[in-house]
Amino acid sequence: MSLIVEKKDKVGYLTLNRPEVLNALDSDLIRKLWQGWVDLGDDPDVWVVLITGAGEKAFSVGRDLKKYGQEQGTPRMGQIFEPLHQFTAGHAAKMYKPVVAAIKGYALGWGFTIALLADIRIASEDSSFGFPEVQVGMPTGVGSLLLPRTLSWCHAMDILLTGEKIDAAEAYRMGLVNRVLPKSEVLPYAEKVARKICANGPLAVKATKRIARMGLEMPFESARQSMEMLRYILQLSEDAKEGPRAFVERRKPTYKGE
Repeated sequence: MSLIVEKKDKVGYLTLNRPEVLNALDSDLIRKLWQGWVDLGDDPDVWVVLITGAGEKAFSVGRDLKKYGQEQGTPRMGQIFEPLHQFTAGHAAKMYKPVVAAIKGYALGWGFTIALLADIRIASEDSSFGFPEVQVGMPTGVGSLLLPRTLSWCHAMDILLTGEKIDAAEAYRMGLVNRVLPKSEVLPYAEKVARKICANGPLAVKATKRIARMGLEMPFESARQSMEMLRYILQLSEDAKEGPRAFVERRKPTYKGE
C-alpha cells in the first residue's frame, strides 16, 4: 500500500508509504494522495490533517526518476502529471482544514512541494530540503509558486535556481519549518500540535485559515469584506455559542463543528 490513510481523535493521517525508494512519488501514489487529501478534507470527523513519510530516511525524495525516465515522452506521462497538478492546484479549493507535516530526512522536489502545502512543519535534525530539478534540466513547477510565498525572494531564488539542498538548521533560520527535533520526537510533537488545534472550534479554525489565505491572494479591502461576511455567518453557529458559554461556566468547551 503506497499510501496509508488513518483517522484518530479528529486527526486524519496521510503516510507516504514507499520507504524502499525513499517515498518517491509515482503516478499510483500521487493519485492515492490526491484522493486521500480530498476524502479527509470532506470528512466532518477530521478536523486536522497530518502528513508524513514512512521510514526514517525520507519524507519524500520527489518524483520516482526510474519510472519517470521510462515513461518520459509516452502518453503515460500525462497520467503522472495530471493527478499531481490536481493535488497541488486542488489544495486551494479543497483544503481549508489545518495541515501539519512531520518531516524526517529528505524533502526534495515534489516531496518538498507537498511539505510546502502544510501550514505547520515539524522537521528532524537530519532533514534537508531542496528543488534539484534544475540540476537535471527541468524547471521546478508548483514549488516555484509556493516557495516565494513562504520565504523571502532572495532565499527562495537561492534554493530554486542552484538546486542545492539546505539542512534543518538553515530551514529553521529561514522560517521554513516551525521546529527542529530529534527524529524520534518529530511525529509525537506533530501529533501534539494537531491535538492542540483540535481543542479549538473547528469552524473557527477553518475560517481563520481561509481568511489568512484570502489576505495573501486578494486585495486587502476585498479580503476584509469577505472576512466580515464569514465572521457574521459563523457567529450564528452552535460552536460560537458554546465557546463563550463554556467560558462563563468555567469548563472546557465541547465543539461539534456545527
